[in-house]
Amino acid sequence: MERRIKLFETYKPNKTKKLIIDNIPESEEKVDLSNSKVTEIRFLPKGVKELWISNTKISELPDLPNGLLELWCDNTSLINLPKLPNSLIELYCYSSEIFVLPELPKSLKILWCYDNNLGSLPELPPDLEILSCSDNNLDELPELPKSLKKLYIKNNNITKLPDIPNSVNVLVCDKLFLDIPPNLLSKTSLSIYPTQENVDEYWNYWLNRNPDSIKDINKNSFFTENIKKKWNYLGGEYGFFDEEKNK
Repeated sequence: MERRIKLFETYKPNKTKKLIIDNIPESEEKVDLSNSKVTEIRFLPKGVKELWISNTKISELPDLPNGLLELWCDNTSLINLPKLPNSLIELYCYSSEIFVLPELPKSLKILWCYDNNLGSLPELPPDLEILSCSDNNLDELPELPKSLKKLYIKNNNITKLPDIPNSVNVLVCDKLFLDIPPNLLSKTSLSIYPTQENVDEYWNYWLNRNPDSIKDINKNSFFTENIKKKWNYLGGEYGFFDEEKNK
């Protein structure tokens, strides 16, 4: 599982100077081509459980093996994905050029698809726990599964959310005056990203909702010139929200 494919053994430069891989050993369970110069994969063995192609120029994937558990294809030239196997648990396809996601397998628990060109999302799996779809062109979200724990939706065109499950404990958004149920406010890390132009509007909104929690906070401390600040609400405490720590 931990052995990385030796790229110098599998590179096959052709006349167009593309680096192609087509002879991955059948015994490989983890194929890690991240940060390589590979531009094409022609075949994947049936036994592959994890595929990593992050930070490559790969623009297309071959058929994925039925037993695949993790797919890391972030920061690539992909504009679409092949059919996803029913075994897949984690999908990381962020920071690419993807316009449409395929049908998501019911087994999926983690979906990081932010920073793409997505105009919509397919039906979400019933056991999904993390959805990160910020920085897309989404106008709305599909129904959120009751298993969801973390939701990242900033920098979209969303103006209204579907019902938020009680299981959600992290919500990252902007542009929205969300009607968060009171039972979620006490346990949800709610981070909104106001701009300098609408700071007063955001501030008044939250001040009216939570006068006791934020009466001692100076709104001007949240902003510096031309920089968005992150406003984090967690059980009456405020600070900067770190998405990496909340994965």
